[in-house]
Parts: sequence; C-alpha cells; structure tokens
Amino acid sequence: MVYGPLDTYAPVGSAAWSNPVPAVVTLNPGPWPTLDPASWISNTFQTEGNITGNTWRLFHKTVTLGNGAFDISGTINATSDNAEEVYVNGVLVGSDGEVQGAFVDNHEWSTIRPYSYTVAAADTLTFDFIVRNYAVSPTLTSNPTGLIFNASISYNCPTNSPTNTPTNTPTNTPASAPTNTPTNTPTNTPASAPTNTPTNTPTNTPASAPTNTPTNTPTNTPASAPTNTPTNTPMNTPTLTPVSSFNKGCTPGYWKQPQHLDSWVATGYLPNQTLESVFDVPDSYSLDNYTLLQALSFKGGSDTTASAQILLRAAIAALLNSSNSNVGYSLTTAEVITQVNAALASKDRTTILALADQLDKYNNQGCPLN
Repeated sequence: MVYGPLDTYAPVGSAAWSNPVPAVVTLNPGPWPTLDPASWISNTFQTEGNITGNTWRLFHKTVTLGNGAFDISGTINATSDNAEEVYVNGVLVGSDGEVQGAFVDNHEWSTIRPYSYTVAAADTLTFDFIVRNYAVSPTLTSNPTGLIFNASISYNCPTNSPTNTPTNTPTNTPASAPTNTPTNTPTNTPASAPTNTPTNTPTNTPASAPTNTPTNTPTNTPASAPTNTPTNTPMNTPTLTPVSSFNKGCTPGYWKQPQHLDSWVATGYLPNQTLESVFDVPDSYSLDNYTLLQALSFKGGSDTTASAQILLRAAIAALLNSSNSNVGYSLTTAEVITQVNAALASKDRTTILALADQLDKYNNQGCPLN
C-alpha cells in the first residue's frame, strides 16, 4: 500500500498518512537501476501533483510469519527516487539520502543499498519506506519518483510438542502375597509291634519314617513399582536485547551540508583531509587522495571498490560522530578506525557492506547537533 503524497515529512505511524492506495508499477524514466524480478512502484503509473516541490510517500508491506516466530533476520535491498528511510516493525534500520531537512541531490537512486535487520520475535513483519522526492526547478517538465526493493526473511517457529502433564497414577503396591508357612505335619511313628516271646523271633522294629519337614519358601514380595515423575523441561524464551536510547548519530547527509561544517570543529578533523590521513586505504581502491568531505558523497556500486566507497561514506560520518563529544556515539574513534581498516583490508564485498550497514544504523540514531 502507498500513502500520500504529503507536502511535509511525517513519521511512520502518524495520522497524516491516510487514504492508502494499492501500489502500482510506475514508469521507469530510463536511468533507474533494476532489481529483478522486482519492479519500481509508486501510487500512480506516472508522478502527479506538485512536481516542483518536495513530496513524501509512505510504502507499507505486511508479511505474516506464524504464531511464535522468533530469531527473525534478513536483508532488504532497496533504493528510491530520491531518498528513503527503511523501517521494520516500526524500527529504523537505515536510510539513504536526506529524507528530512536540507538536501543535496547525489543521485542516491542510482545505488541499491542493503539494509539488514533482526527481530527477536514477532508473528508478522511490517516493512515501511518513507520516500522523499526532492524538489526540482520549475523549468523541468517532470519529476518522477518511486521505490524498488526486495527482502529476505529467515526465522524459526516453535515445535508444537504436547506438554507432558502427568496424570496422578497411584503407585502400584501389590497386596502382600501370603507367606507360605508350612503346617506342622506330625511324625508318623508306628506303634511298636508286639514281641513274640515264645519263639525267639527278633522284634521287627521298623526304622523311623523320616519326618516331612518342608523347606521354608521365601515370601514373594515384589519391589514397589517406581512412580513416573516427569522432568520439567524449561521453554527457550529468547532474550530481548534493548537498544540504548542514549546513543546518537548524525548521517553523512548532515556532515556534508555547508551550514553544518561548523560541527566539524569539535571533532579535530578537517573537511579537506585525505582519507589516507585517517584510514589505511589499500592502494587497489585508488581512493587514498579523496578528502573526507568528498567521501561523504560517494555513491557506491556493484564491485568491490564501490563497496569500499559505501563503507567510507558511512565511516566518515561515524568518525565525526565518535569524535564529537556532543553526539554520544555507539563506538569510540579508535574502534571506528580499527574496524574500517580491517574491513577494507579484507577486500571482501560482503564483509565491507556488513560494516557499512552497521555504521549506517549507528549514524541514524538521531542527530543531537544544531
């Protein structure tokens, strides 16, 4: 869905965003980059309304994951004409260009940027893009605008295993089996046969019949059957790591504005210093002699050198934020320099862009200056 256009900026969730319409494929004027199979979209096929002044549009997309989804992460690849802020479930994950305040048109629309995100747990994801179309000269006959993006989503869902709630089954204690106690059987002792005295016949005295004394058979007392007491298995509850509300950061767009050059004074760095004077920039990038101010306008692209430009653009803002005591940045200046040098030395596009994305998040935590 697309909300707007508005003539002034409004944050996500503002009542100013009303009367949404379905997004439609919009006319690509030619130079806009492609992101197959996605298409450029807007609220109309061709830009309408105030084509000379600034306009803002809110693009909204909801994705259902499932009950109890957790460990959610992914990457949004996006660009717009001219600048965008990107939100996931209402949280800003990055921006490009100047969505608010004064702007410098550096053709940010020409570079598709990655925005990574993580969400601890949610049943649905909402993707919101606030897109600003920069004002143009009244002499121009058109001022097209639009958004193109795709997104990857990775998440886990709980396994629906039944809870083991044991039934209180009584312990099977069998009745005691009767003890086999033998009956005392009297000994068969026959009466003595009479002695025939007249004849000397020996007396037949039979041997005593053996006494039948039964063997004591032990009582069969079965062992008590054990009671089944289930073990309580704890559920894995993900820990929500809060984002500090005290850290702040100003964007590259802020630091390159001529009216904000006075904010450089407190940092100890100069706009005309070279990149090599601060960072260890590998010669293969051929970026050593660009100034810090020039690097704030790097556009990037699809090769490794272009990824280094994307990183350095974010890195200069991080450098200035961290060295200005009035900002309260997430990293120290030493940490910024060390991490940037390591990423540049890797010459790995994925590594470089990952750090660029992280610094971009830090640079978009709200600028407390001016």
